[in-house]
Amino acid sequence: MWNEACASLEDPDRLVAMAEDWIDFGQVGQVDYARRIADLEKQVAANDAAISAAVVAAAKQPDAKVAIEQAVLTLAKERQHTVQLLEDTKLWRQEAEDAAQRGRDLQKLVELARHRLRDMGPEQQAMVLDLLEIQVTLLGGTPEEGAER
Repeated sequence: MWNEACASLEDPDRLVAMAEDWIDFGQVGQVDYARRIADLEKQVAANDAAISAAVVAAAKQPDAKVAIEQAVLTLAKERQHTVQLLEDTKLWRQEAEDAAQRGRDLQKLVELARHRLRDMGPEQQAMVLDLLEIQVTLLGGTPEEGAER
């Protein structure tokens, strides 16, 4: 199986194209995630301040409990929406970073493949197969099972 993987991995053009695809995926739209996250965190803090101010103002009403509930309901929904956007943005940032790292790892693999791909040990082979997301399905028994029969 490793010989088959090596045959396809020894094509440097193919590996370079794969690396470029992963790097491009990580840079889609060149989103400034740090700035977007900072903006959303500020919005959450502003939502919290608005909720606090609404509670204080509503507490001065004759029926304070109902006034507070009404004042907080809309603001709390807006805050929850902002928190969800913040969580999603953090996830997207991590996915972009992971994709870019995968591309950099593939670029390193291109260089490695030129020199010593066939000499790798089992742990290194497993890392390469994982990096390339290659999965192997065994059909039938293992070679050891055939020798026992």
